[in-house]
Amino acid sequence: MEKNGYPDVPREPPPSYYPQQMPAAPQEGFIQQPGYPTQSGFMPQPGFGQQAGASGSAPTQTVIRVIQTPNLSSESTRMTCPFCQADISTKVTYETSGMTHLAAAILCLLGLWCCVCIPYCTDSCMDSQHECPNCHKFLGRYRR
Repeated sequence: MEKNGYPDVPREPPPSYYPQQMPAAPQEGFIQQPGYPTQSGFMPQPGFGQQAGASGSAPTQTVIRVIQTPNLSSESTRMTCPFCQADISTKVTYETSGMTHLAAAILCLLGLWCCVCIPYCTDSCMDSQHECPNCHKFLGRYRR
């Protein structure tokens, strides 16, 4: 029977976006990625992951290098530079900080106007910046 000039075609619902049954294993030719179980619904697409036998060599591993700086203090610290691998004593430069400004403000509020510049001249009231004297890379900051 025709309606509005169109033949009557039995209508089926559109295909589901989700497959009814998950495959038991990834597609052939792919290596199973660690951390992805085969029943999770994850299906590798072409170009994703590494193809087995494509290059004839074993898959490469990613090496993550963790650089841990030692506990820095307000003074020079002996350490191995993570950038140039040299055994060094860090070069320390001092920088004003919130504590420096707070100490100056307290002196100002106490009426000690002539002493306001003392926190800006005292290293113990400032942050310490550590750098490598060999390669001049920033290594860390000790905050007050």
